[in-house]
Order: sequence, then structure tokens, then C-alpha cells
Amino acid sequence: MHKFTRKKPRNILTAFVYRLIKSVPLPHKLSVQILTDLSWVCRRLAFERCPMTRVYSSQMSFILSKTSPEDIVLDLGCANGRISRQLSGYVAEVVGIDNRLEAISSALKTTVEKNIKYIASDAVKFLNNTLSIFDIIILSHIVEHLEDPVALIKIALERSRLVYLELPDNGQDILSLMRDELNIPPLYNDSDHLFEFDRDDILKVVENLGGKILKSEYNFGVMRFWLSSR
Repeated sequence: MHKFTRKKPRNILTAFVYRLIKSVPLPHKLSVQILTDLSWVCRRLAFERCPMTRVYSSQMSFILSKTSPEDIVLDLGCANGRISRQLSGYVAEVVGIDNRLEAISSALKTTVEKNIKYIASDAVKFLNNTLSIFDIIILSHIVEHLEDPVALIKIALERSRLVYLELPDNGQDILSLMRDELNIPPLYNDSDHLFEFDRDDILKVVENLGGKILKSEYNFGVMRFWLSSR
């Protein structure tokens, strides 16, 4: 909780922009579309420049709540290996998978931990072709990029004891919901996303797959879940 003073400091830039836009006569629907488009751009630019320390700390606390020192972890869509490296000190072994060679190359350059292995591969193909059994499979910001996100969640539940799922919480974006009411195409969180999910969407997906949500958290604009097969 943060308490503000009744009288707020004056921001000349925002006051000027607000009054300028208010003075421009535009049809209501068009003005909503333009302003929410601009909101997306400003938020994205700010996001790319803001520190992520609290976000990553919150994420790792949630992940570590279900891990054990003997666990073998598969990090699908590992990118530069940040989660793999942070987890490596708390589990027995981590295998990081990413289909982008540049991501694997970046992960290898920044990893000194001996219990991490990286493989360049498509996530679903890797799971279909490997005989390895994993205690935990990490699905952090990967399923929303895929043509068939449910298929990956399904096979992950089948091939592990626990699945960690994290993805953007599209339901927390009220501007996107307002656009939908006006039949304006909804906003997406990233230009590479093929799907956006809200909380009910994930509950339905897990239920339809016969899975179980063991723990959930909604924070910093993301949804985090610990899943298991029933």
C-alpha cells in the first residue's frame, strides 16, 4: 500500500498531453482505439526499461515453494537461461530447451553452473522424442507463443510430477476489455503472442485436461500456477 498526498505534484507534460487530446474532436470509438493503442506503446516502452528485480524475486519464491533438492527440472523455452541458473542451486539438475540457437548461445555464455545442460530443440518435439522423466517442467512465458498451447501443457502434465505455468494475465488489462465491448480488436501483450489468456481460460484448460491446480498467484500482471495430473 502506498499513501499519496491529497494534492498531487503537477506534471506539466502529462497535463499538456491530456488537455491537447481532450481538445481534439474525434468519434468516441476511434478515440478509444487511438488512445488504447498509444497506451500499449507507452506501457511497452516503459516495461522494456524498468528494473525487473521484484518481478524475478516474486517468481523465484513461487517456484521454490514446490521444488526439492533431488528434483530434475526441464525448463522449456529457457531463453537466456535465467530461470535455469537461478534454480540450479536448489535442485539436482536442470535441462534448458529453446528452439532459438541464439538463445542457447546466450545461455551457454552466461552459465557457469555444472548441473545445467542446454539443448536447441522445439519443446514438443523434445518431449515426444526423449525417454527422460522429469520431476518438474517449467513453462514460463512459452505457451502463449505456440500454435497449440494446450498440447504442450497436456504433454508436460503427462511427462512430469509437477508443471510450473506462468503467462501474462490478460484479464488484468481493463483497456483491452473495454476495446472488446466496442468491437475493437483486443490488445496483446507481445507481438509474438498467438494467444492471450485470462484466469478463467486457464482454469478451463486445466480442467479439460484432467489436471489439478495446486497453487496459484496473480501478481505483477502475470498468472503463476503449479499444476499436476490428477
